[in-house]
Amino acid sequence: MIVVGALLLAAAYEIAVARAITAEPDTNETGVITTRGQTQRRTDFMWGGIFTAGGIGLVLAGVGGLVNRSSQFEITDDGLRVNISHRQLTTVPWSDIESVTYRGLPSDGRSVRPTVAVTLRDGANLPARVINADISGRAILLDADMWDISAEEVAVMASLELDLASANVSSAGETEPPA
Repeated sequence: MIVVGALLLAAAYEIAVARAITAEPDTNETGVITTRGQTQRRTDFMWGGIFTAGGIGLVLAGVGGLVNRSSQFEITDDGLRVNISHRQLTTVPWSDIESVTYRGLPSDGRSVRPTVAVTLRDGANLPARVINADISGRAILLDADMWDISAEEVAVMASLELDLASANVSSAGETEPPA
């Protein structure tokens, strides 16, 4: 976004000010801008303003995206928090999760896309709106290509935490037999 914004800003400067590539407004023999040239100049300023506003917007959005990076996957005591909606983490409780595994999915025929698969138990509801992930059966497939920690490590850590949560639930559900 930053690059496109910078290109729009450069185009705006060229159109409204520099005129190294674009045509100058029409002038008469003495070099005075004609009525048609004034209209061309106003149009150039209008397009320059539009390109400037768009360029500034894209540059700011791009810089904001670089500065304000959001978490994609969090392991908590209550379950997994995953970014499957726009900039909002969705909590999937441990009780709804059957397994967390690594899957290397083919991406373009030449490479493998690292993916974390969160498979839900029968009866668990899949999220209604999924943007940043794919759904395959009961599995939520999270693309981990750009994560700081490898997909394999994340899957192992989440799987261990799932086992721990399952052990805590089963031990809490056990009662002492009467004496």
